[in-house]
Amino acid sequence: MNDEQSNRYQTYLLRLWRAQCQGTWQWRASLESRHTGERQLFASLGQLFAFLGERCDSQTPGAPDTYLESSRSLEHRSLGIADQRSKKR
Repeated sequence: MNDEQSNRYQTYLLRLWRAQCQGTWQWRASLESRHTGERQLFASLGQLFAFLGERCDSQTPGAPDTYLESSRSLEHRSLGIADQRSKKR
């Protein structure tokens, strides 16, 4: 996939699970980019939706890929779950 195609089409593997935190069950999520193999963890569904919203808003035809900039800005808003990046094997 070339850079122009990656700006128009994103593919992620989404994983959802529930974890108990301070006596209540909360949803957790991870997204793995099928293009780069990078993985992003989210402490809440709200964080997941915010990431996807930013990702979609930043992607216009012909715009440079801003995935790393978006994920770095989200790291600062993390609720204790660190950004996990792993390359495809």
